[in-house]
Amino acid sequence: TLDLILELNPLDADALVLKTQILIDLGRFDAAIGVLSPVDEDDHRKKLLLGKALLGNGDVAAAKSILGAIDDPENAELWYSLARIHISENLLQEAKVALQQTLELKPEHPIALHDMGTIALHEFDYKKARSYFLKALNINPRLKQGHHNLGIVYQLEGRLSAAAASFKRAFEIDPDYAHSKGQYTN
Repeated sequence: TLDLILELNPLDADALVLKTQILIDLGRFDAAIGVLSPVDEDDHRKKLLLGKALLGNGDVAAAKSILGAIDDPENAELWYSLARIHISENLLQEAKVALQQTLELKPEHPIALHDMGTIALHEFDYKKARSYFLKALNINPRLKQGHHNLGIVYQLEGRLSAAAASFKRAFEIDPDYAHSKGQYTN
């Protein structure tokens, strides 16, 4: 396992990166930050992961500082992380540019597609929002927020049975998420 590899060779960069990505995926941002600190200034992989962990932990300023210093214009995950920073700062046009760059590099990025849909929803472009949400759900059918937000689009378009079906699907995937949104109950 990774812990054994790291116990035998604590400086194994690939194992550190993999362990950190797993911790981030599990939402254990403090642990991920602990694994990566301090970060070698020349290691873009670790800096990107540290920036993502800081962002997940709510430290937008630190994430912005770390991620903004990475010069890797062909890295879709960097662009996506920068988009998340812009979204957290409510800079939707800047987020849109970063998300478009993400999708140019990685067209099948379901969360970037979802976020583009969310921005289109905020811009009252329901057709575009619906299209982005459906593309995201085609890639990842278990994307609960995609089903929920698609339900909102359908609701705003007056397609109430489609909205109810979308809210129900979000509820089936994660009852706590959909229920907390107050849109669907058994």
